[in-house]
Parts: sequence; structure tokens; C-alpha cells
Amino acid sequence: MQVTRRRFLTTAAAAVAAPAFVGATDKAGRKAPILGQGEHRYAAIHDWGELPRTLKYGNTHGVCEDSQGHIYVLHTVLANSDSLDTMVVFDPKGRFVRSWGRQFKGGAHGLTLGREGSEEFLYLCDFQHGIVTKRTLKAEEVFTLG
Repeated sequence: MQVTRRRFLTTAAAAVAAPAFVGATDKAGRKAPILGQGEHRYAAIHDWGELPRTLKYGNTHGVCEDSQGHIYVLHTVLANSDSLDTMVVFDPKGRFVRSWGRQFKGGAHGLTLGREGSEEFLYLCDFQHGIVTKRTLKAEEVFTLG
């Protein structure tokens, strides 16, 4: 496909407008932007969750929700974070509940929640330590592979 001046300007204009759209709210500035398509549409609520002062997010590599509405965030931990905990748990309103997982610092790479009967478990992948581990929602180790 030949790049014409018109095609270049159209593409460049879309690229410049995209960041503004992602951060957009309604005209009154009160509604969060809605992202996604079809059944998978979500409100982007920036700075959701009351993170403790001692903890600073690194790269986030997994988010899931348990049956009680608690949100689990697995991250790599920012270099200047006082807390080394890689798992942060919030209640449905975004209030901090607990954190754990300092042994996974720097290696967080995947998070899945699985149900077995009435129990729920977290499966974490840590590429730096070469493991996959199954944990209770309170961080107790069930098993670790690798």
C-alpha cells in the first residue's frame, strides 16, 4: 500500500486523538470513559483502589475478582516501594484489604482465579523464579511447581 500525504495525515490525526479519547469523560466531566466492545465494555476508573503509602505498583501482570467481589492485583513492585508485596487485595469499593507475596518480587507474570467446589484458589506465575504456585485467597501455599 502506497503511503500518500492524505493517508499519513489521517493516520497521524487518529493517533493523536486516541490518548485524548482514552482519558475523556462526558461533557460535564463526571463519567468515566467506557472502553471495549460488545459484552466486554468497561468503565476506566483511573486511580481506583486506595494503595497504602508504602506500596508502589510495578508492572501489573494480572487482575482478578473473587466471588465476594475482592479484587486481586499481581504486580512486579516498583523499585522505590517500601513494601515488596506483589499481591494487593481490595474490597469491592477499592479499600485496601491486605497485601502479600514478597517472594515473587520482580517475577509476577500471570494470575488466574480457579474454583474447586465452594473454594477459590489463586494461580500465580513467576517467570523470574520459574514457578507456578497455587495459593488460597489468604496466601497459603497449596502447591508450587518448578
